[in-house]
Amino acid sequence: MVKRLVIIVLMLGLAAPAMADDLIPPPWDRYTPNTVFAHWTFDSPANDEGQYVAEDFWQLSVFDDPYIDSYYNDAYWLDEFEGRDGVINPWGGDYLQMHLDNYDCYSPVKFIYLQITWWTDGYEGDRPLPDVWDAYSPHGPVDWSVAEITDEFELGDGWWYSRWYIEMWPNPEWEWINFYPAWSEDMYIDQIVVDTLCIPAPGALALLGLAGLIRRRRR
Repeated sequence: MVKRLVIIVLMLGLAAPAMADDLIPPPWDRYTPNTVFAHWTFDSPANDEGQYVAEDFWQLSVFDDPYIDSYYNDAYWLDEFEGRDGVINPWGGDYLQMHLDNYDCYSPVKFIYLQITWWTDGYEGDRPLPDVWDAYSPHGPVDWSVAEITDEFELGDGWWYSRWYIEMWPNPEWEWINFYPAWSEDMYIDQIVVDTLCIPAPGALALLGLAGLIRRRRR
């Protein structure tokens, strides 16, 4: 009976429709243990604490809701911009911070996929720049790499889609992911999608094969 329920859950997760510009999902199955999925469309202004809580998210354990805020609280929310509803504009040196709770499990590596839909009237390379601000693990120092870009294409009407891939060693208890507006005061973000995966030991050996799959997809 338990196995049957697990299969049903997995089938429902695989059958879930893609949302808006969630165009290139990660190579692992969402809605499974040790994965986190969060989707921001910025349908409404920030709450009283200056937070944009993810409109849609999934995580197996009970954590705090994923949210994004702006470091200097200078990100403007727009009801409509360039044909899209719910857009934020970090400007004047401000940047966005993503807050996600991690699974409390040891894993030698953690995978993160980021998808961002954005607009700018600047030069083509003036895209959001994600980076890991800080991270902590009781298993030792945390290191990470952020791919410069994995996929990028124009959606029309000045809107662009970009995707990044991040690896972290080992899986930290927490990390901050920042989105810098590339020093432009004309950066507008309509959607952010994040997927994370960590696999606890002894299943860590399977990570080697998954990492190879991810790198093949990037090429």
